[in-house]
Amino acid sequence: EQALAIAVGSSHRRFPLHRSDELDLGSRRPVFQRPANPQPMPLSQSIARDIESVGRISAVPSILHIVCENTGMGFAAVARVDDDSWTACAVFDKINFGLRPGGQLDVHSTLCVESRALRAPIGFDHASEHPVYCKHHTPRLYSIESYISVPIIKSDGTYFGNLCAIDPAPHEVSNVKTVSLFTGFASLIAHMLELEDKHGVTESALLDATATVQLRDQFIAVLGHALRNPLASLSATGEILARRSSDPEVLRAAQRIRSTTSRMANLISDVMDFARGRIDGGLDAAFGNIGDLGDAFADVVSELRLAHPSKTTNQDLKITVPVYGTGADCSRWSPTCSAMRFPTGPSTGRST
Repeated sequence: EQALAIAVGSSHRRFPLHRSDELDLGSRRPVFQRPANPQPMPLSQSIARDIESVGRISAVPSILHIVCENTGMGFAAVARVDDDSWTACAVFDKINFGLRPGGQLDVHSTLCVESRALRAPIGFDHASEHPVYCKHHTPRLYSIESYISVPIIKSDGTYFGNLCAIDPAPHEVSNVKTVSLFTGFASLIAHMLELEDKHGVTESALLDATATVQLRDQFIAVLGHALRNPLASLSATGEILARRSSDPEVLRAAQRIRSTTSRMANLISDVMDFARGRIDGGLDAAFGNIGDLGDAFADVVSELRLAHPSKTTNQDLKITVPVYGTGADCSRWSPTCSAMRFPTGPSTGRST
């Protein structure tokens, strides 16, 4: 079958050979040296992130093992390829090629850069007998005879890299069956990378939401502390009025100030307890007898009368059995009582 190799012009730059072209006639494979191992360069954040994404896909090692076992190739990799770099993200190596995840090659010394430009597979079975690749710099540079590279392209058209395999011995890899195998696995890897991207976005959004909730709870706790001082001053004002005046109206107003500030203090304590529970991961809630809820209802009704002096409010409270719940202080239930709706009559202005 016709190889899926592309013609390469003479304009390619030449690279110094890092391998020996000598053959060990007593062995099945040509002998070659590892690639030159310069000092590793620090990886960019985007490259490091892509390596981690591929590393989290548990199926990738099996995919690389399967393509090598089915083709006889000794080295396979998932590579991240862009205009400036070729980086191995996952590797299966039976020929001691020497690359590990994070290892990089000069992108212009590889055929993946040409596959990227074409956005199509490239492969050949026997480079030294191929009319084009017998003179190409890549097989000579890496002493390889068989090669296949298939693009990994996401559904939105983003080019991630290549699923590629090499071997120093000839193998039939340019046939339709092998190319279809590599293409199917490359599409699967692209799909799994998209799932990893979505998972990363979701996880980031969840972390942001969690941080927002924590900041909100901290703000509530700080606000509760800040409200206590002016509330204490207001309560002290009610106490002074009650002590220094004998006027019944003033005494009723003072009593109402003290009752209202007490309810506000309890409400602030409840909010701060809730915020502390969210921040510390738990909230202690003691279950017991709430006490006389009639007092809490009576305070709310009194506030309604003061707030709506033009309306007539009738009070009829009957609590004949003990009431149990969390928070034994009946004053803490005043917000619940005040949240109850009092329907207004159509014309009399009376509320009950």
